[in-house]
Amino acid sequence: MTPERCAPCCSCTARTRAVSRHSHVVLASADPTSTSPIEVRWRIGSDPAVASTIAQGTALATSERDFTSKVDVGGLEPGRPYYYVFESGRDRSPIGRTRTLPAGNVDRV
Repeated sequence: MTPERCAPCCSCTARTRAVSRHSHVVLASADPTSTSPIEVRWRIGSDPAVASTIAQGTALATSERDFTSKVDVGGLEPGRPYYYVFESGRDRSPIGRTRTLPAGNVDRV
């Protein structure tokens, strides 16, 4: 899980974590310039440009959760790469890459 940095305004960090063969948790942590909640838009796609969006939504990053938003994305196919991006206002994270767990018995991740 490698963090990706957003543009300077909210300095968010984007990352994912495999939960199962069919889901991932995507997280975005912001370093806000105020204490107001931040709406974070997220997208997951099957291509490196995230042009083929498979799932998308919004999450709220608040001070109560250290400006971290967490989304459990289900319905993904096992053993394949996915690409993700986060946006807030005009800021956009670099596109990140992740992979779901493979189908079948997994001895090591």
